[in-house]
Amino acid sequence: MTRHPQTIDAECGICMEPYVEVREDTDGVDSSITSQRGLVWCKAQCGGNLHKACFSRWEAQCLRGGLGQSRCVVTCPLCRAEWKDEEQGVEEERVR
Repeated sequence: MTRHPQTIDAECGICMEPYVEVREDTDGVDSSITSQRGLVWCKAQCGGNLHKACFSRWEAQCLRGGLGQSRCVVTCPLCRAEWKDEEQGVEEERVR
């Protein structure tokens, strides 16, 4: 089953900051700017979105074993499924 990212109308599950930036235009009107450039999402299970920078910090903590884990496994901070990144997915497709 192919997983898809959830909508980005919420906030990051790590820092709790919104994904949508509100910027004031030159004419004084607020405009919402939604950018997926800085987002990653759980492809293994929940489809939850995270800021890429927030996830990078989480990933580093997982790899250091600082979360009480006996082995270095990067998991989704939302559903705890083992994290699948894009490179891993490409490699899995080559094996099939």
